[in-house]
Amino acid sequence: MTSAPGSDLKSERAWARDGALFAWFLGALLATTALAVVLVAQHQLDVPFLVSPRGHVAAGIALYPLFLVLVARHVARIAGRTAATATLLCLLSPVTVFWAHVPPSFAMGIGLVPLVPLTFVYMRIHRSGHRWVIVAGVVTLALTHVVLTSGVFLGVFDPTAMSGDLLGRRRMWLVHAWLGIPTASLLLWHGLARYYGRGYRPTAGWGRTAFTIGCTLAVLIVLAGWMSRDARSQIRFATPGEGLPGGQRVVELTSIPAGSGHGVDFTRIVDPAVCGRCHGEIYDQWLVSPHRFAATNRPYARAVAKLAEEEGDAATAFCARCHNPLAAVLGLSEGSTDPMFESVSRVGITCQYCHIITRTDPVTGNGEVTITFERRYRPAFALGLWAPRKEDEARFLSDGLVGHAEDYKHESYFDSEFCAGCHRITTPHALNGGVDFVQEDLFTPWRETSSAREDVGCTGCHMQLNVFDDPIHARPDHRTFGTLRALTPVLPAWFETSPLVARFESDIARWSVGNLPVSTYEQVYLASIQSQKSKAHRRFLHGKKALTVALEVPRAVHPGAALALTVRTTNGTHAHPLPSGPLDMNELWLEATVTDAGGAVLLTSGALLPDGRVEPGARRLGGTLVDAAGQPIRQHRIWRAARVENARFLPPDGDVTDAFSVPIPADARGPLTITARWRYRRIEPGLAAWMLGESAALLPTETLDEAHASVAVE
Repeated sequence: MTSAPGSDLKSERAWARDGALFAWFLGALLATTALAVVLVAQHQLDVPFLVSPRGHVAAGIALYPLFLVLVARHVARIAGRTAATATLLCLLSPVTVFWAHVPPSFAMGIGLVPLVPLTFVYMRIHRSGHRWVIVAGVVTLALTHVVLTSGVFLGVFDPTAMSGDLLGRRRMWLVHAWLGIPTASLLLWHGLARYYGRGYRPTAGWGRTAFTIGCTLAVLIVLAGWMSRDARSQIRFATPGEGLPGGQRVVELTSIPAGSGHGVDFTRIVDPAVCGRCHGEIYDQWLVSPHRFAATNRPYARAVAKLAEEEGDAATAFCARCHNPLAAVLGLSEGSTDPMFESVSRVGITCQYCHIITRTDPVTGNGEVTITFERRYRPAFALGLWAPRKEDEARFLSDGLVGHAEDYKHESYFDSEFCAGCHRITTPHALNGGVDFVQEDLFTPWRETSSAREDVGCTGCHMQLNVFDDPIHARPDHRTFGTLRALTPVLPAWFETSPLVARFESDIARWSVGNLPVSTYEQVYLASIQSQKSKAHRRFLHGKKALTVALEVPRAVHPGAALALTVRTTNGTHAHPLPSGPLDMNELWLEATVTDAGGAVLLTSGALLPDGRVEPGARRLGGTLVDAAGQPIRQHRIWRAARVENARFLPPDGDVTDAFSVPIPADARGPLTITARWRYRRIEPGLAAWMLGESAALLPTETLDEAHASVAVE
């Protein structure tokens, strides 16, 4: 192929124009990154958003028009106007197909097929010695296209809904994330080969035409978004009506009379499914979280019915402000016949409720919080790249990310006082005879722990990082793992079986031994910004257990003597005493056994009896709740609790010891095998039988940690 006279000078000028376009492309990327950094520094943009698909989509949409301009210019210079047109159609085809909501794999296939013949076109019009440079350029073009478009699609669309299964999102994530690595490598190599080699002669002409086409396309996209602004302004975000009388937004929950029915207008309540349109992963986690079933789990339903029976409906506000807060917000008592009661009870503690709490009372607790309802706002339809549809109106943020964050994200969420609003329980004087008694408090002990000193609060460990949906990003897990290990036995009858329940129970077992996955990328990134989530993972979760047990035994023991056995137990939470939670429900006991080589049992303590109960005399942690008259609390009447007797707790950052003296028979055969394990059960059998029925009385037991030792007999 020969060039026209003066083509060398034109080529040099073209190189300069290409360099300027490429500089614009990189400049836009750097400017977007710098803007994000500034917004994060000003607390107007949160880091989890940046590392999420919706954080990438803004940059993807901004870069895509400029990417098209650069590609059109480059291809027109090399292969002419026809090839440039074919390339643009190739790049735009998946966008068009995705708009029709077809499976992602099909759309990507449609977009990539034209690149195959285009590769041979490039190779035919250039000298054979430099074909692989051209191939590298085409592959780079294809990969860049896939990375940009898949990132946009992940944020704008829902591949899971389009493909019908979770693999749709996983496939898209793998495409988007991992193809970025070869793309960057090929882009650098191809650019260097072009600049230093210049082993091909581009076709003269058509550069200005291609450049004009690309710029026109970018202008048309922006113009389409601008023209659709009037239509968008007519769409309301799927949040409730204008709100409280007189425009009131701030509400003290205790100011709403319990059972009066005169609370907040029900149109202010947001269905969690609305939040799930954009935050699908978090919504799936919440669906099987203890918070979701706080108002309908079977133990709570049994206990609150007992409270209403003995103390009246109004007294149930003591429980409802934490377990059924939406009913409390509406001024409804437990057992209300109002049609709204069942609806709000089934969703328990919702996304909206937690995210509009702006003040808590960590001294009183009992759910005495202040809530600030969101403002009215209009959604921004992803920079106006398509006409809004009714079914999409709940998918988008408000008229700015900053406004949305101001309504739903507050600094208090990062302070453990936020959780103390409900996880500190003080018995009401009117119910327990006027006794001042704090029966549960995880916040006050935490303030003196190593976790507090390292600024790792409740959410750092209980909303730990976890790879839940995509294989790249680990985000705070909204299942709020804790003492509830067996979810299935306590689920309400109306809940349909879901694979998410089995996953909850599997993941919480892994969490209890510090084995939840966190991607290397996320660990490095969050460590670089000193996130408390990263510190919680590294210092207190990864490979750690709630408690650890160690045995102290002699090397050998003589027949006829006594074996001195000491079990030392250390609190591994570094945050609060063990056990935590209702003292009349949880069981935490030590099981110890000593056997000789012949199988003779020399010691057994804490074994389970045939009826599932723990044998008397077992070493336990916890205590006995009693009322003002000194009688043990029965049937979970915690509203009558006045004090704790037989209290024995494992303090945070502390340990306890249990000593045994084991007589060794004269005919004992060595070596002796010693086992000590701490076992846990969410509800003791007697109370479980009352709450769940005799058939479900035996909840599964869990071994928190165990130790083994061997002692010679000499």
